[in-house]
Amino acid sequence: IVRALMDERLIVEEDKQFRFRHALTRDTVYGELLSVERVQLHRRVAQTLASRHETNLEINAAELAHHYEAAGERNEARRFALMAADHAEGLGSVRDARSQVATALRLADDEGERARLLRRSGNLAFLSGLMPDAIAELTASMESLERLGDTRLRAATTLDLSIATLMDGRNADALRLRHQALELLEPLGDSIELAWAYRALGHHYMLSSAYERSKSWSQKAIDLGRRLGADEVVTEASIDFGSSSVYVGNQELGLRMLGESLATARERGWIPAAGRAHVNLSSGLMGNDRYREGIAVAREGVDYCRTRGYEFAQQLCQMNLAGALRFIGSWREAEELLLDVLVSVQETDSNKYRLVALCELGPLRADQGRWEEAREVIAEVWPLAEVRHELQQLAPIRTAAARTAIALGDRAQAWTELETLRDYWIEATDDASHIGLALYLAVELAAHEGDVDRAHEWLRLLEDVARRSPSPH
Repeated sequence: IVRALMDERLIVEEDKQFRFRHALTRDTVYGELLSVERVQLHRRVAQTLASRHETNLEINAAELAHHYEAAGERNEARRFALMAADHAEGLGSVRDARSQVATALRLADDEGERARLLRRSGNLAFLSGLMPDAIAELTASMESLERLGDTRLRAATTLDLSIATLMDGRNADALRLRHQALELLEPLGDSIELAWAYRALGHHYMLSSAYERSKSWSQKAIDLGRRLGADEVVTEASIDFGSSSVYVGNQELGLRMLGESLATARERGWIPAAGRAHVNLSSGLMGNDRYREGIAVAREGVDYCRTRGYEFAQQLCQMNLAGALRFIGSWREAEELLLDVLVSVQETDSNKYRLVALCELGPLRADQGRWEEAREVIAEVWPLAEVRHELQQLAPIRTAAARTAIALGDRAQAWTELETLRDYWIEATDDASHIGLALYLAVELAAHEGDVDRAHEWLRLLEDVARRSPSPH
């Protein structure tokens, strides 16, 4: 029969296996089988694959899951789907891993198992940059765990949801979730989950440019993590502590902590921590005018995250790279990188990607003297920047808006932008890095207008920043 089918060019032999030449032929033959025949054939195929690769089943785990599911053997199918997910994740195929978790989820009957699988799927969606999916799945997991009364795992899932919510641009909601997790965990005593809650608050305040507050929470996470032997928590919290140290002017300590955290995370295979360390170290180096070093770390981060399927951090490294290239005048490559990120937004629907990319693109357009285009980008990014309300986005976009207003002859608007940014910086942050360019621009503008008092006022602010940071950036 096989020879006849080959003569009719319906099947071909490849690697000692036979397959249909065309998928339509395969589907037609498959459709003509009785349901009981299909079940029997799938079971035989699964058993044959399992016997051939019994010492290395992960090679065919995804195929085994498919055949066992079609054979109606749900437990075996779920077992092999999870094995396939582990294998794919280990290879950096995060989206393939998530697909296999979805298979296991479809086959799970127990609500507790479904909640755990939803959490895993949501975290894989986060790594892929798919924030709406991550939020939906983590929310469903959290609600299920609340029904089940699993307080500790519910709190851990709440922390996962908070980071996805934060990266979706909803800072206030994210902070509420983090405090909610803390309230659940503190009555239970010291735990690794509690250390993660401390770390989450340190991370939140670091992004909000409340650096001393961030360092306080991060130190609590480091101390508790060390007592419990939770090295990954210690590394993540050290990234936040190091970043905050850089931005309040302690560059030597901060950059050393970031470099050590990066080395540890890569050595231990902690992909999210390594991705964040690449992002924050490259940013810290560039904030100190060490652009060539920052570019090298950002390029390394893009490659590292791409090979491991961590698309979220890959895009952030790519945007950091674009920012550094902008400062050294490599505008074409910077623009290509940013436009590539904006294309990916159409797939991921990530507010974080869109916000950061536009915050880099606006200043780039201003650097190029493309003032009307700069104004269009600024108008597009305002709603996202205002909702997120973080200095690291507000500073570059308001500064670019001021520069654009000056170029278009509207100095009153320029002063409005600069003064609004100054007031927010003074009232809500202890930053000594992001604000520098805005202060410098204000001094130049006041001097150009012959307003000596105003120039001195802004110069005093700039000098205070300069004392804490060697760079005006």
